[in-house]
Amino acid sequence: MENLEKLLEEIKRSLEYHEFQDQIISLSATQSWPLNYKNRKRLFLFSPVAFTLSLEELGNIFIPASTWIDISFRPNMQIRAYGLSTSINVLVRACDQNINQGEPSLTSGNIPAMISAGQGFSAYASQTASQGNLPSYGYNLCVFNPSGSTVDLAVFELRSGVNYGAAVFTTVYLVSVDPGYDTSITPVNLRAGRAQLTSQAHATANYNSSIFPSGTVLDSMAASELLTNNEVICLTPGYGLIMNIYASSVPQYGLSARWLEVK
Repeated sequence: MENLEKLLEEIKRSLEYHEFQDQIISLSATQSWPLNYKNRKRLFLFSPVAFTLSLEELGNIFIPASTWIDISFRPNMQIRAYGLSTSINVLVRACDQNINQGEPSLTSGNIPAMISAGQGFSAYASQTASQGNLPSYGYNLCVFNPSGSTVDLAVFELRSGVNYGAAVFTTVYLVSVDPGYDTSITPVNLRAGRAQLTSQAHATANYNSSIFPSGTVLDSMAASELLTNNEVICLTPGYGLIMNIYASSVPQYGLSARWLEVK
C-alpha cells in the first residue's frame, strides 16, 4: 500500500502544470549560470543577439538571435558565453511545455535583456523659460517609424509633466504621416557604451510655434505616465505617435518616450 501511494504521488506530480518562470541572467566567458529548472520540466533560452553558448563538458552550441533555444540539459550544468569578455543579458524560461518560436512577449521581465543588447532608445523634449513663463503653446513630441525601417518600435513608456514634475493633460495620437517638427531630437541608446547603435526612428518636437496635431487618439488624460500595466504600443514602419500637451503659463515642460526596436 505504501509503495502504491508513492507511485500515485509521483504520477500526480508528473501531471501537475506550473506557470512558466522567466529570469534574466548575465553570461560571459568567465561568468556562468547553473541550469535551474525551478521545479519545471524544460528550460529555454532567448537572446537578442547571437552568441556561442558553452555547455561545460558538452562543448559549444551556437545561439541565434531572437529565437527560443531548448537548453534542457543536465540540471546544474554550468553555462557560459564562449569568448565574450563583456557579459550579455539573456532570458531563461523554465516551463512544463514547449513554447512557440520567435520573440518573447514584451513584459517587464525581458525588456532589460533587450535594452542590454542595445535595442532600447529614449527621446526627450523639454524647454525651460529663461525668466517668467513659456509661451502658451501646444507642445508635441513625435516618434515616427519611417516606411523604410526594418524594425518595429515597441513603445513601453510615455511620460509628460510641467513645473518640474506636475501632471499635465496629455493626448497621444497615432499617425501615419511624419509631421517633421522644427526641432530634431536624437534618440539616446538606453545602454551606456552602445551609442554607436543608432535608432531607426525619427523623433522631432515643435519648439518655435504652437501646433495641435490630428490623428487617431489613443489616450487623453491628466497623468504623468501614459502607459501602465506593462502596456506597449507597436509602431510598424510607416506609423508613429505624437504626445501633445497644452502648456499655459508654466516655466517648464517635459515629454519623453522610450521604446525597443524589434526585428
